[in-house]
Amino acid sequence: MEYYILQFVLLMIIFARIVTLFSVAPIYSNTVIPIQVRISIALFFSFVLFSLLKDTAPKINLDILSFSLLVVIETIVGLTIGFMMTLIFWGMQYAGELMGFDLGLNIATLYDPETGNNPVLGRFFNYVALLIFLLINGHHFVINAIKISYDSIPIGGFTLSADFIEKVSKLTSIIFILSIKIAAPILISLFLTNISLGIMSRVVPQMNIFLVGAPLKIGVGIVIISIIMPFIITVFRKLLYTFESNVIEIIRVM
Repeated sequence: MEYYILQFVLLMIIFARIVTLFSVAPIYSNTVIPIQVRISIALFFSFVLFSLLKDTAPKINLDILSFSLLVVIETIVGLTIGFMMTLIFWGMQYAGELMGFDLGLNIATLYDPETGNNPVLGRFFNYVALLIFLLINGHHFVINAIKISYDSIPIGGFTLSADFIEKVSKLTSIIFILSIKIAAPILISLFLTNISLGIMSRVVPQMNIFLVGAPLKIGVGIVIISIIMPFIITVFRKLLYTFESNVIEIIRVM
């Protein structure tokens, strides 16, 4: 009887890491997928990994304190890996928010109670990033990362090393730089547009600069986005491959 209890406890500990990873990982954490489906997927992969890990897993004590500690550790591991995977998508969304702020499109959030404070361009770029992620089989990468995590971080084996903190800090800073670089063409174009409008207001004082400026900036922004969109998609696709390698490196130093 104790043997079966130990097996069930091991399954629940494995499930804790996988379900928390799926709760924040790209694609799988999307609210479009019902929570029941996400839990079912996590449970399925828990059973698969249980069959692979049951013979090599460390001995588990049945007391409530040890079990709770292991669940907390596995939850932290799952959340950390999932968080690392979503960083690049937040970077892409932030780039869209920067563009939308300069274009004046972020005002739409005031009239859209359904989606809350998610700016239009931010959501658009996030969806584009998710589509590219699917095209390069990123959903397979998430599953592969789970297996790699157990090869590198055994159950209860998570340690907060200096290498881990350094790599996470470096990757986080790269994401902010990426956002600025993606948004740079729009920001520069609108900056030049504002200068042009300022000159026009001096040359033609009778012109209502506010009435002309808003549609002009939106028009310029849409044209520039249409021109640079193929380049953004190509660059982001290459960045995703590099980013996946960085996530694997972080998993291996955890």
